[in-house]
Amino acid sequence: MGKLFVIGAGPGNPGGVPLRCLELARSLPKVYAFDRPRRLLSGLLGRPVEPFGPKLDPSLDELEWALAEGDVGLLVTGDPCLFSLLDRLRKRFGPDAMEVLPASGALQSLFAKLKEPWEGAVVLSGHGRDLTGERLAGTVKANRLTVLFCDKDHTPAWACRVLEDFGLGGVSAAAGERLDHDDERIASGAARDLADLPFGGMSVARFLNGSPSGRFWPGLKDESFTRGHVPMTKRFVRAQILSLLAPQPGDVLWDVGAGTGSVSVELALAAPEGIVWAVEREPEGIELIRANAAALRAYNVKVVAGTAPEALEALPSPDRVFVGGSSGNLDEILQAVAARGAGISVVVSSATIETSAQAARCLVPPLFVGAEAVTLTVTEHQKIGRVHLNRAQNPVTLWYAVTAEETGK
Repeated sequence: MGKLFVIGAGPGNPGGVPLRCLELARSLPKVYAFDRPRRLLSGLLGRPVEPFGPKLDPSLDELEWALAEGDVGLLVTGDPCLFSLLDRLRKRFGPDAMEVLPASGALQSLFAKLKEPWEGAVVLSGHGRDLTGERLAGTVKANRLTVLFCDKDHTPAWACRVLEDFGLGGVSAAAGERLDHDDERIASGAARDLADLPFGGMSVARFLNGSPSGRFWPGLKDESFTRGHVPMTKRFVRAQILSLLAPQPGDVLWDVGAGTGSVSVELALAAPEGIVWAVEREPEGIELIRANAAALRAYNVKVVAGTAPEALEALPSPDRVFVGGSSGNLDEILQAVAARGAGISVVVSSATIETSAQAARCLVPPLFVGAEAVTLTVTEHQKIGRVHLNRAQNPVTLWYAVTAEETGK
């Protein structure tokens, strides 16, 4: 079995191929490449380069057959360790059967031309990925420096229009197209000023936010939300819910029976690169969720009008779920969550003995494991004239569990 050499070919022009990479490619008996680097490098190698792709699985099979006869090279443009095939190759062939020769790509080229450092950047890609405007806006809002690898659908202009729509049009933006080619173009300015930039898919964009929101700490004051006549999960209970769920930046989250959206908003702020699906059936609640999400700049809250579990059917599978209201359908809702697979964290909020009894009965094997419960009794001090009174809130029990392995098979 030969060794697979993953060879960085630079940003895509002949002069950008590192000499070491070029010499290794020339020494190998067989070299593969996608269409663009293959056209670029066939002349440099002085012999044909074997086609790789566009269908990945058959190409990986051919690569494996070639490795049975000896060493093989795979040329990739840009940085082979950044949004490349490397992870897929590691899983297929194993890291011990590979060697990677790095090269710089469009990201490094853009920052070099801007004369800016790029450490600390959060890097996103639109290539073959489900990149939503909400995720882009949430990432730019939360971080000082964001980089986007563009494609034909996620161009620099698209990104700048998204930021303008989400109130981030003043963020500093820069974009480069066909970098290190003779016809390269670079533009910079406020995001709103680049919303009509005619750059195509071979581009990379940089967004610099001088006032990022940074890390979110749960427990917004109740006065931060517009409530109306819809029930709302109170501040200290919300903080405990987020502590139990422990949302991660890129999570998909469900808030079932979202009410005013107070939990939805805090989940969205805690997971700025993810998305929160807020399911609510009451028209007033639906409007309040939208209003509260807009007021608190929780751009990644998506409202779903309907009743669970039917309203959950079209949603992407979640990483974490909060059930704040079930309309009597708790059994069916939890079964629908468990059917989405193993390892989903679930918190059920209960203000009644009946709901607690239901949760205790449902959050057990074989559908759930690791069940635990905590009852919160919150008393706040309220100033009345010259004295402070204790004002107790109704006790709330939070039930926590994780979907079991059996349901994911």
